[in-house]
Amino acid sequence: MQRTLSEKIAEGAWLTSDEVGEYLGLSQGALRAWRANGQGPRFSRLTSKVIRYAAADVVEWARDPLNGPSASEPTDCAKRA
Repeated sequence: MQRTLSEKIAEGAWLTSDEVGEYLGLSQGALRAWRANGQGPRFSRLTSKVIRYAAADVVEWARDPLNGPSASEPTDCAKRA
């Protein structure tokens, strides 16, 4: 029996990039770009192709108001500088 994403998060399991994308409503391309730029939730690279996220890190990151949808967008003041 496979666990649901909600169960995995509640249990504090390791999540795949697909699961994190589903939870955060992001594409794999967005997650890949965030990893390359040092943004987004912390992740562990198990091999060159296998990446996992600790559920607790993803939830903590998502709850931080500084990580909202526009948190990575420059503010109007920053754009003018």
